[in-house]
Amino acid sequence: MLNPTLPLLLLLAACSSGLQFGGGSSPVPRTQAAVTQQAVRAVQAAIKSGPSPGGLIEVEFPASQQLSKAESKEAEDVNVDFAKSLIDALSVPFIGAGPCRLVLPTSASRRLKSSCNAKRVRSVDSSDAIQIFLCPSSPREYADAADRSALSPTIIINGLAKNPKSVSDAALNAFYLKPLTYNSCVVGFLYRCYPRPWLAVDDTSAVLREFEDRDIRVKGTSTPDLREAVKLCSKAWDDRAIAARRK
Repeated sequence: MLNPTLPLLLLLAACSSGLQFGGGSSPVPRTQAAVTQQAVRAVQAAIKSGPSPGGLIEVEFPASQQLSKAESKEAEDVNVDFAKSLIDALSVPFIGAGPCRLVLPTSASRRLKSSCNAKRVRSVDSSDAIQIFLCPSSPREYADAADRSALSPTIIINGLAKNPKSVSDAALNAFYLKPLTYNSCVVGFLYRCYPRPWLAVDDTSAVLREFEDRDIRVKGTSTPDLREAVKLCSKAWDDRAIAARRK
């Protein structure tokens, strides 16, 4: 049983070591660096396989040790660091996908803006560039991302205040990592790293099931329905508890 108050990286390390699927290792990331590496590669793969010239892509992962995307200094730093890593990778001359335009939320704090400047996050002011929406939080920002995705690849990083209408099912979930809780404990994760399918992984690192988009996403949206993954992970937790009591 894993305590949900443990730092994210400890939880990932506990749940990821030795993870096996299909006869090989399934690399659920155990560090923030691994999250960044996998997510960047997933976005690159999504851009290559997506519609031309545009396409809407989502990236979602816990940005703070409290396992939430709540606004905090820690979350801001993680999100800015990831945006910089993604933009740097996509903007590599000749082999990258192209220059990027960073779009900050209208509610962005002064600290967030200063952090982007201090860390020299590269951004070009061009509608033809790859559009990077960092933590959008309003209906207008989500609508703007959808509109721009018709013209160029558009990536939403850790969108906030989402509702079923925020992002349509036309979007591609390139990377997704969500801790699943049961009885106030983290019992597993819902994980997706494109082009791999979605995976429900319990807290012993066992992959319980894989899902395609049609199996896991709420109809008409890009939002995954967590209920089946939570059900699988909680049942596995209960089964182990029952077996332990019988010993």
